[in-house]
Amino acid sequence: MSERITLQKKINVAVLFFLLIILSSTQTAQDGIIVFDETSNQRMPLGKFDRSVFLDSSFVDWFTDEYDLYSADENVLQVLKEQIDGLHIKIIMGTWCSDSRREVPRFYKILDALRFDEQNVDLICVDRAKVGLSDEVDGLNINFVPTFIFYTNEIEVGRIIETPDVTLEIDFESILK
Repeated sequence: MSERITLQKKINVAVLFFLLIILSSTQTAQDGIIVFDETSNQRMPLGKFDRSVFLDSSFVDWFTDEYDLYSADENVLQVLKEQIDGLHIKIIMGTWCSDSRREVPRFYKILDALRFDEQNVDLICVDRAKVGLSDEVDGLNINFVPTFIFYTNEIEVGRIIETPDVTLEIDFESILK
C-alpha cells in the first residue's frame, strides 16, 4: 500500500513539474490576455505577446493574407540588413484596427526577410482607447495604431505611425539613416 502511495506522489510531482515547465515557457512569450471586444463581437488580445498570437483562429486569416501578399523592395532590404544591429522595435497595435491588420503582417514579413531577431521586438496589443493590459504603453504617446517605435541603445530614433509615408521598408530605412 505504501509503495502505491509513494508511486502516486512521484507521479503527482512529475505532472506538477511538467505543468510548471509548460506554464513558465508560455508566460515568457506572452504576458497578455485575449478578451472579447463588444464593439466588433470579436476576440481581442491585450498586453504583450509574441507573433504566435496571430496563430489564433480569430487572427490567422487576415494576418496570413496580408503577410503572403506583401512584397518588400529587395534593394531596400539589402540596405536595411546592414543597419539593424542593436535595434529594438516596439509594435503597438489593435486587432480591431484595419491599419494594424494591414501593416503589422507586412512589417513582420520585412523583419523575416531581414532575419531580425524577434527577441528585439515587443508586440503590444491595445484596446480601442489605446490601452494595453496594464502599463505597457504608458508614456509612449500612442494616439494611432499601429505605431512602430524604433530604438537604438534604448533611445527612440523614430516612428512609423498608422501608415507609412512611402512604404514600410523605405520609412524604416529613413528612420535608421
